[in-house]
Amino acid sequence: MTSTLSLAERLSGLDDTALHDLVRARGLARARIEDFFDLADALLEPPSVQHALAPLPRPVLAALAAVAQAAGDTAEPVDAERVSSVLHDWGSVDASPTALRDALHALVTSFLAEPVDGGIALYPGVAARFGSWAESAGTTGAKLAASGKPAALATVPDVDPRFVNRLAAERAFVAAGTVAEFVYELEREPARELQKGGLALPDTRRIASALGIEPASVPIVHWLARQCGLVVREGSLWLPTDTADEWTDLSTPERWARLATAWLGSVPADIRPLMVERAHASWGRRCVATHAGGIRRPTHRSVVWSMRSRRTPNSWASRRARRRARRA
Repeated sequence: MTSTLSLAERLSGLDDTALHDLVRARGLARARIEDFFDLADALLEPPSVQHALAPLPRPVLAALAAVAQAAGDTAEPVDAERVSSVLHDWGSVDASPTALRDALHALVTSFLAEPVDGGIALYPGVAARFGSWAESAGTTGAKLAASGKPAALATVPDVDPRFVNRLAAERAFVAAGTVAEFVYELEREPARELQKGGLALPDTRRIASALGIEPASVPIVHWLARQCGLVVREGSLWLPTDTADEWTDLSTPERWARLATAWLGSVPADIRPLMVERAHASWGRRCVATHAGGIRRPTHRSVVWSMRSRRTPNSWASRRARRRARRA
């Protein structure tokens, strides 16, 4: 039977490079991880498990669902034969021993499961998080095991390219301005990271008010700034980096290009061709609603900040000097 302790023991056998890659892949944001037990605990938190699930291909997710189904509420190890039987019952046409072995190996190397007594067992919380994610996405193990490509997406009606370009330019400007305002706000007053991960609620509310966005959108802006290397955590505080100083001296199109490149780098390699292939298709109301919720028209404050950051580059140099003085 797996546990946080068994995961900690497994982690202790990894070298520094493997640990670094694992922490980076899971997007861990805990302020304090002092030992392997803390790391194991952090890896089993729902956001970390979600990071591991998101890039997995369909056959591996189907295998995970089959392992959870076979184990039931016992969380006991199950052998490959039982997993294969579940997949066959779901109508999978590719439950061959080789394909199944590769899928189960992917679960192990993703640190979502571990081999136990000739079988495989999911770590605590993995099945529950997968179940919640699958339910919210409207899918099941049987659907994941089904053969063939997903259903074709509906084609978006032809729209005047000028309208699309105008809307895209507006949203790009808002994104660049919002991230710049976020960096400026952290320069004015650093934000505290909670031990369990995420920004402290008072800081989240302060930043949301300064940016003119909902508090729920702050983690998205924070993530993008972090992906672009504009902010870094020192101890329990998030601060702008020297890269942020250089970034704010760029033009708005150049800032947007940096942000877009950072975002694209986070998209799994096997998803990028699909995005190109279906660039002119509708991805569903839920996707549109999710993205639209974090998009707002430019506010007076964001416009002023965008102009100010271009007109007064020396102010960032002085802030940089003060920050380095504080660190010294």
